[in-house]
Amino acid sequence: MARKGWLALPVLAAMSAACEPGVSRVVPGPVTSIYSPQEFSYAAGGRDLHTVVAGNPFGGDQAAFARRVTNLMQGKHFGPRTHFTTMPNETARRDYRVMMVFNPGDAMTATGLCEREVIPTAPPSASTGQPRSIQLQAVFCRGSSLASTATGWVEGVTSPEDGSFESLVGSTTMALFPQEDPTRGGQRLCPFLGGC
Repeated sequence: MARKGWLALPVLAAMSAACEPGVSRVVPGPVTSIYSPQEFSYAAGGRDLHTVVAGNPFGGDQAAFARRVTNLMQGKHFGPRTHFTTMPNETARRDYRVMMVFNPGDAMTATGLCEREVIPTAPPSASTGQPRSIQLQAVFCRGSSLASTATGWVEGVTSPEDGSFESLVGSTTMALFPQEDPTRGGQRLCPFLGGC
């Protein structure tokens, strides 16, 4: 069973790494016993995967920002093809979801994100077009339980169209679904990748 405290440790360890403008840093969090290649394939393979986008460092239309984020997530993961979307169709499995939380509240842990309906986030900067510091906490949940997590940071982003923002979202998505399953002796996703 995962403990809440140690899930936050990677966040503290990498805070100093994201200090160069436009360069993102991503730290995969430890996976729990829920996560496995088979679990992800069951949850998302060939179907919609419900994705919640919380927070918006840039302000403006939240729906448009969420579409930008989910568009940047497509194809940025190991394993079977899936469709990240905030408006899943009937193919989505209801127990599973991904949460992409931008600048989460200070008291939030990865485990806590899966347990909450409303996610506190920092308000956007009032200055349009000014460089921003962004933290992205991503979690993959089964119900209210955490399966995997990854945290990314980037400095000096001025808009969701920045290449550095694209890199942040893509790299964090990739880290959220590890190719190897450390809870099962480093099992790889070979069956879904056409061999190793």
